[in-house]
Amino acid sequence: MKKVIIRNHKYFPWQLLSTILLVGMLQCLSSRSFCQTDQEVVEQIAEKLQRAVGDFREDWPEIVILDKGGHMASYVSRGEQNWIYIDRKALEACRRLGRHFENGLAFLIGHELAHFYQEYDWSEAYFSNHFRSVPVAAIEKKLEMEADLYGSFLAKQAGYEIDKIAEPLLRILYQTYQQTVNETALYPALEERIELAANSCITAHDYHNAFHTANYLLVAGQPQLALMIYNFINEKIKSYELHLTIATASNDVLLKKDPLPLKYPLQISSDIPITRDQNIFLIPKLLEMALENSEKALLFDAHSIPAQLNRLLALELRGDPHSAENHLSELYRLKSLNEWEEDQLTLVSANLKARNGAAEEALNRLAKVDPKHPNLYRKAQFNVNVLKGENGESIPSLVKETLDQSGMNQLRAFKKKLPTLILPRRYQLDIEELSGTVLCRLSGKKVDAKVQRFYDPNIEREGVKVGKTKSELTKFLPARYIQTLETESGEYIFNPKYNLILKFDRDDRLIEWGRVIIRVE
Repeated sequence: MKKVIIRNHKYFPWQLLSTILLVGMLQCLSSRSFCQTDQEVVEQIAEKLQRAVGDFREDWPEIVILDKGGHMASYVSRGEQNWIYIDRKALEACRRLGRHFENGLAFLIGHELAHFYQEYDWSEAYFSNHFRSVPVAAIEKKLEMEADLYGSFLAKQAGYEIDKIAEPLLRILYQTYQQTVNETALYPALEERIELAANSCITAHDYHNAFHTANYLLVAGQPQLALMIYNFINEKIKSYELHLTIATASNDVLLKKDPLPLKYPLQISSDIPITRDQNIFLIPKLLEMALENSEKALLFDAHSIPAQLNRLLALELRGDPHSAENHLSELYRLKSLNEWEEDQLTLVSANLKARNGAAEEALNRLAKVDPKHPNLYRKAQFNVNVLKGENGESIPSLVKETLDQSGMNQLRAFKKKLPTLILPRRYQLDIEELSGTVLCRLSGKKVDAKVQRFYDPNIEREGVKVGKTKSELTKFLPARYIQTLETESGEYIFNPKYNLILKFDRDDRLIEWGRVIIRVE
């Protein structure tokens, strides 16, 4: 056969080849996993799950893909081994989910991470209390149920759509590993497992919404109400976010009782209650919770400045200035501090001096807070006014029955009759999913609180809409919006006049907003 050599472009569809290459490049840019190896994809998912739980310990398990064939995935801990493997067949089963490929992997990896926690941290409870009344004969099945629940919660917190893939993925996996599943009693039957996974996803979704509801109550000036919800979740799951936020809420309650109303750079997590009776959380208990949860948060991330500041504040409010000063000195010696963290320490050190009677030195330190950090600068100026005897910013009470001041529609009534979550002291939290919004109601003795969160960019009320910037929402920002709460990725701002909470990212763009009504008899 004569060898043909193409020398002239008109004999070969070069334009078609260019188009194919261009489409491939665009696909590569638009899909994270399209141009990544499978190992890179699973490592990226594991890293995202790690960030979601806020666990930065050094013994976090390594994740690998192996051609085992016998088990779909497993956590291995023998001697120095500490890793999670995903079987190649299980990975290919996830790929059959199409665009939900990474959601399926997140379900598998989250489940195995739960086994890691079961082995190392199960004394901390996690979800174990949730299953005390579940009639499961084999302890192995119970552990699988707990792993489904915690793994689903973790993946949900990380942003994966677990509830959409649990049933189809389990059917594919049980079909793929049919012989192995039939020969072992370690796993529930398929239909039982599907029901367990579905219930786990629902529970994880409810806890997810409950956590955000507590955040809204905290930023709205109701830390005791928020603490009830945080502590309820904390009985079922432990994470850096929960410990840090409980410490912050506990310190916030203490600060509201303190005769010197100074502002502190407290921080909560944005993505991981009660009556007016002041005896529900007594001061010794609050101090204990603030210290204990700060230290537990530091077990997850020993370098967390927000957790360190919460611990320092708890020591200060406990009346132990010597320990607080020593802890502050240790923080100043850290070489990894950035300018924002240095300003946080300046503000805290000034407050510590003020509480020890050195008001002049406190004022000198407050003057060093850099205006390029506006939230810290506003807090510093507020504290300057307090120390000079001037009136601080007056915060209107949030005990309102209507939203008449904002001109917005009333929060709609609930359709559900059964409570979503039963909390201590005969409180209940009802959660209703609407189109683009979540409506939650906390009710109990003498308290009725409603929180509605909007996350759909297509919903707009009175000019408030997801995606807008601070400069576009100046109408709803108080001139001196002291009532803020920072997160690891932005901040909440509460406007009591409008009963409006705005949640911004680091680029000052609105990513969520909501309204709050609280009635207290």
